[in-house]
Amino acid sequence: MWKAAGLAAAIGLIGTLAACGGSEGGRASGTAESPTAAAPSEAAAAFSPPSDTTLPLQAERYVLANTGTNQCLEAAPDNVDGARFRFADCNIAAASQAFNVSLDAAGRYKVLAAGGRAMDVAGASGADGAAVQQWTDNATNAQRFAFKRLGGNRFALVNSGSGKCVAPSSSSGLQQLACKDEPAQSFTVHPVAGGGKAGPAVGRYSVRSVHSQLCIGIEGASTADGARPLQAACASDDAQRFDIASAGGGAWRLTNVRSGKSISVAASSIANGAAVQQLTDTAAANQRYTATAVGDAFELKARHSGKCLDVRDFSNAVGGVVQQWDCTRNDNQQWRLVPDGGTTTPSNPVGKSAKRGIAYDVATTGDLNALSPGVSWWYNWSPRPKLTPPAGTDFVPMLWNFSFNDAEIEALLKANPKYTYLLVLNEPNLWGQATMSPADAAAAWPRVEALAAKTGVKIVGPQITWGNLAGFEDPVVWMDAFYAAYRAANGQRAPRIDMLAFHWYDYGLAAQLDRLTKYGKPFWVTEFANWHNGDGSAQIDSVAKQKAQMSEMVGVLENRADVVRYAWFTGRWSNDVHFSSLLGADGQLTELGTYYLSLPYKQP
Repeated sequence: MWKAAGLAAAIGLIGTLAACGGSEGGRASGTAESPTAAAPSEAAAAFSPPSDTTLPLQAERYVLANTGTNQCLEAAPDNVDGARFRFADCNIAAASQAFNVSLDAAGRYKVLAAGGRAMDVAGASGADGAAVQQWTDNATNAQRFAFKRLGGNRFALVNSGSGKCVAPSSSSGLQQLACKDEPAQSFTVHPVAGGGKAGPAVGRYSVRSVHSQLCIGIEGASTADGARPLQAACASDDAQRFDIASAGGGAWRLTNVRSGKSISVAASSIANGAAVQQLTDTAAANQRYTATAVGDAFELKARHSGKCLDVRDFSNAVGGVVQQWDCTRNDNQQWRLVPDGGTTTPSNPVGKSAKRGIAYDVATTGDLNALSPGVSWWYNWSPRPKLTPPAGTDFVPMLWNFSFNDAEIEALLKANPKYTYLLVLNEPNLWGQATMSPADAAAAWPRVEALAAKTGVKIVGPQITWGNLAGFEDPVVWMDAFYAAYRAANGQRAPRIDMLAFHWYDYGLAAQLDRLTKYGKPFWVTEFANWHNGDGSAQIDSVAKQKAQMSEMVGVLENRADVVRYAWFTGRWSNDVHFSSLLGADGQLTELGTYYLSLPYKQP
């Protein structure tokens, strides 16, 4: 890292649907020219719930997100027989993460990568650990699967030939294992047309109003056409459970588990205040909805009218009526989808920025608990964390310099398949850090490439900055020389760099990243803050100024498609002259820390 005084000095440091429409300032109560939502009535009737209506899956493209890693399955770029699968941070723009899923005449699913090759168990093996690969479609059982819902929105992918389940593999990317109901063998299934990972996952849910925190249930637990969804105290009741399944083209079907009927807008009305009820499904547009993420919740918009499902008059009461109204983004039109069956996988897995991290050696449970609600990852300049990451928060190992044991690091990475990235070489052009000439770094780089080839991790580095190594102060100069030295020693082949890392401590972050686009790599910004000093009003000499700069820099990083992750520096300074600490006493966020966790983020 470097401490800015302009661009001069460098030092090393380790260290969740809107007030429903109506008039201004409020909303009109439901008078409308078609059936309107009214008060509840009707008694429950004995009924045997139908089968799981989350299945069969609509034939279309899906993103498959592993529950254990919270990463998405991705096809290898080499579209050849035998090519491996891998897991990567979910990216809706990545064609390699979209899989064509369809049901054949025998009731088996085939899963095709974007290049047209099928998911295939190598050699039609029945053994645990057999690789799951890409292969030309041959319609054998080795290439056909069942999607088995484990609970809520979690599905196992079960091979039709072996009866075994698909799971991540640290060595082959994807493998089959004897089936267990565990995170590594479960996936959430997101239609690409429905928003991919940023949209709902197919599954069974309770639907909870963000405004009232009450759940939606069918009036009187009725199974009859015309019964209405009303607010109710949340309970384990099939009348409050809904199968939410893709209907294709970005549309969703909401089917009540007890009745097997679909949530519908009465008489296909397009009027504000029109009643919402359950009806036998006919695939009509008044029974289909789009789902748009609003934080960790969704706005549900009827396809036929373009209006949103809405709790009438902002009711907080049991029996509050659900109707349609112009979409306004108020919280009585926002719905949290809570997966059924005790699963902890959220309907919208992005409740915090997948990019946002911290550069800090998190060493206490208190600090980790304080950071994890808004921080998705951290690193500590070493290969190992002091604490086990909680669900939804990743530790990323680093090889600070090249003083490591190759066999030891290979074993570490293979033993921890959750480690999918490897940070490499910290600030080689800065004295006091992993100081290294471009030529020496190029000579050692094949060691890192070998580790990546053996373990499947992606190389993130070098971690470049503005430094003070004579002749290589500018990170572009150092990188150009590194590329030249590597090519000269390796038959003009470019070094393997999956993502380039950068550190910055001044104004102008966007322009600095623009300078580095010449290398054609996505970015991790693994250290950043603004430590500008010695320049009058531009000096960062208060928490207020640092918050303003944090907001601006995070905005740049969230909105750039070429930035994969970023990490604020740092957690805690004992003498914080730069006003950049996120933590105060153990387990307590500073004002700046609370602000960092609260900053808006862009859905992936």
